[in-house]
Amino acid sequence: MLVVALLASAGAESRADSVRFIPDGKDAWQTRVEMIRAARSSIDVAVFIWRDDPTGLDIAGLLQEATTSGVRVRII
Repeated sequence: MLVVALLASAGAESRADSVRFIPDGKDAWQTRVEMIRAARSSIDVAVFIWRDDPTGLDIAGLLQEATTSGVRVRII
């Protein structure tokens, strides 16, 4: 079972106060992508194993795109 621990805020009034368990890797990947793309003010990446592979590079690219849109990205 995978835990998505990437918190994305749609605005200052948004709160990230829940955890979602996602049992399928494909669903977990899609959830991460959707959360990054939906973020409007901030993204906090709390748990992610980074490797120099397509997944790591894709997530890094999506986070970089978010910063160019004015989203604050923190990798904890």
